[in-house]
Amino acid sequence: MPPPATVEKYVELIGKTGLVPEDRLTRGLSAITEQPNPPTTVEHFAQACVRGGLLTGFQSKQIRLGRYKKFVLNDKYRILELIGTGGMGAVYLCEHKFMRRLVAVKILPADKYEDPSNLERFIREARAVAALNHPNIVRAYDIDRAEGMHFLVMEYVDGSSLQEIVARFGPLDPVRAAYCIAQGAVGLQHAQEQGLVHRDIKPGNLLVDRMGVVKLLDLGLARFFEPERDDKLTERYDEKCVLGTADYLAPEQAVSNSVDIRADIYGLGGTFYFLLTGKSPAPDGNVAQKLLFHQKSEPVPVTEFRKDVPPGMLAVLTKMLRKNPADRYQSPIEVA
Repeated sequence: MPPPATVEKYVELIGKTGLVPEDRLTRGLSAITEQPNPPTTVEHFAQACVRGGLLTGFQSKQIRLGRYKKFVLNDKYRILELIGTGGMGAVYLCEHKFMRRLVAVKILPADKYEDPSNLERFIREARAVAALNHPNIVRAYDIDRAEGMHFLVMEYVDGSSLQEIVARFGPLDPVRAAYCIAQGAVGLQHAQEQGLVHRDIKPGNLLVDRMGVVKLLDLGLARFFEPERDDKLTERYDEKCVLGTADYLAPEQAVSNSVDIRADIYGLGGTFYFLLTGKSPAPDGNVAQKLLFHQKSEPVPVTEFRKDVPPGMLAVLTKMLRKNPADRYQSPIEVA
């Protein structure tokens, strides 16, 4: 539908979205139009709707573009804001219409269905998250389908990723960095005990909520390492490419995706390094060069960036980043 050219058309589209109950919409619109100088342009009226709490900024923007469909999933989840995008879809902040609970909903876009592995990976992520129940791991509530779209309903974490925190404020105090890594390790220990390897541990996949609790996110690459629980998706698809993020990828994961929890310990070590220095262990070059770096080279010592990290903490970091898995900590709880 074309963008609304008048306030009347804009209001008509709001009604079509199903976002705002009719009685509340009537009251909200009256409050705007009865102002001494009510807005007369679509742009100003849209801003008034956001200020008045009728719409969120995301909703208002979409309606101004003429979009009014798919704002409510299965008549349950009302889409409020876009909070993230990635290779496997977008994540939206949503509100359960009846429970009034905020959740994060990850939607697999339609164009991903052309490759059958994408949907299977998406379902695997849901199963992986559902298998875990721990305060240091983002929980899954539901997986469903609406108008041809598959979506995963997860716990909403009101906070920021470690990637975002360092980007905004710089490297962390050593004690705070250790506190975050210890929590991440405890979460990984639970995953290991449930038979899971994450395979993509990095600063962007560890969230910190407003209470300081660290939660592991994004199990899209997670794999059950117990044969009776593995869905064989790895064998069918994963061996065709290197999976993970090059900046934090364990050396053994660059040559085989059949890795164990020690690969996650390496990724957590790379995350620890980032928290202390503001840089990844392999900050330069293309993907191939970074993968080779993890195989052959050592990162710049933390002491080249700062002098306030205790020697014992540096020793923990060094052991987490050993090239040979046998030389690392053998379980996340040892790291914690």
